[in-house]
Amino acid sequence: MIVYGRYQSYLDQDPQFFIYTRTLGDQRLLVIANFSAKEGTLELPEELHLAGQCISYNYRPFERLGATLQLKPYEAFAVLGAKR
Repeated sequence: MIVYGRYQSYLDQDPQFFIYTRTLGDQRLLVIANFSAKEGTLELPEELHLAGQCISYNYRPFERLGATLQLKPYEAFAVLGAKR
């Protein structure tokens, strides 16, 4: 799943956040990382409002994502959910 499937990056021009999805069949992996030493607020596109299992995180697990997300410095996580 992490290696195979369709890769899609988001907010490529934002130097603070690294966001991508990997989609294979009916599953979608969403990875979000804050590459900054500062907290940051992230406005997610509607297609990334995802519910699923948080399979990796360094602060707290996210299992449901809505429109706005507050990330701590260098916070990162991955959520595996169903494709919309």
